Amino acid sequence: MTTRRQFAVNIVAAFLLAGTLFGQEFWEKKQYLTWTNEEITRLTTNSPWAKELKVTAGGQEVKLMITWLTAMPIKQAMLKERMDAGGVLADSAKEIMEDKEDYYAIGVTGIPKDLARQLTEAWLKIPGKPDIQPAKGDFQDRGRAVDLMILFARANPITLADKEVELVLKISGNDMIQKFPLNAMVINGKLEL
Repeated sequence: MTTRRQFAVNIVAAFLLAGTLFGQEFWEKKQYLTWTNEEITRLTTNSPWAKELKVTAGGQEVKLMITWLTAMPIKQAMLKERMDAGGVLADSAKEIMEDKEDYYAIGVTGIPKDLARQLTEAWLKIPGKPDIQPAKGDFQDRGRAVDLMILFARANPITLADKEVELVLKISGNDMIQKFPLNAMVINGKLEL
């Protein structure tokens, strides 16, 4: 190969490598203990594992936050927040960080109480597969709003080959859908749900 051609190949390779490295998100390239408060806020409000769902029901528009609570990056963010607030990393934190869970846990936060009364069903929808029905749901009172944690059994695991999963909430007889593209939820080659 000529020197000029080799130089051009090296330049192209350097750009490709730089694009790969610079294209990574902080949760892929930084240790979670070094995440900043701003990064944690972004991860828990606007990331592949946390999305805002705008719902219109009963004449009101509400923004709900949908979060995959069992996804490792979300667990790491919650643990880091506790540690930054003066918490000590307890032995139980090791259990929290384990990913041998029997359920997918999804949090729905910011539900006004009157709207929560109209929430009658929830399920996970995966194209070409039977819907995953909730195993358990738990409402937490937060004053004027309630938060909901829904557990879905991992008996029939969601895989990267499924491409997309939707959380469907039936509110006032209408299906409110939040889509999650699974290829964006991979860290170190592992689907994190």
